[in-house]
Amino acid sequence: MVEQREVPLTFWKEAYEEHGGAVLSFLTRRVGKREDAEDLLQETFVRAIRAGSALRDDSRVKPYLMSIAHRVMIDKSRRKRPLLLLDFAGKESARVVEATDESPSPEALAHVSNLESRVGEVLETLPAALAQAFRLAVLEQRSYKEIGDLQGWPMSMVRMNVYRARQKVIAALGPVLAEMRS
Repeated sequence: MVEQREVPLTFWKEAYEEHGGAVLSFLTRRVGKREDAEDLLQETFVRAIRAGSALRDDSRVKPYLMSIAHRVMIDKSRRKRPLLLLDFAGKESARVVEATDESPSPEALAHVSNLESRVGEVLETLPAALAQAFRLAVLEQRSYKEIGDLQGWPMSMVRMNVYRARQKVIAALGPVLAEMRS
């Protein structure tokens, strides 16, 4: 197990002053719009500060920040994928529907809201590690490596916790899905 250490905020302030421009340039070249790149830069430093103990060599802060910026950019592109809604209204089985620019029907929104609240209820019944694994992997769509870094878990534990959490949520939501279909 890697020893956890506290990284002072002054370190990150200096890192921002020294490397923020380079990270911003990298992000701007990749995403095209400076405003979007600035948002990603902010997210990069938030993640770096949260996982500061993962930085083992202070002299490698720029590559560390670039790596986080790259993952933040990938995560943002994943979130731009079309929103998928579950449509249960009057169907024999649930089906996934791609949301368009048009607003989803009130019924679809109600079903999604009900499903979200039920997922929240299920997560409250899970052990803390499984609930956290599900939130990070499924709801926040973070990579397994990032989850491991944030939680201090080895990759095998990340995989196991995410798998078990998904299985428990699916098992618990089975009756809910059947109820929503009828």
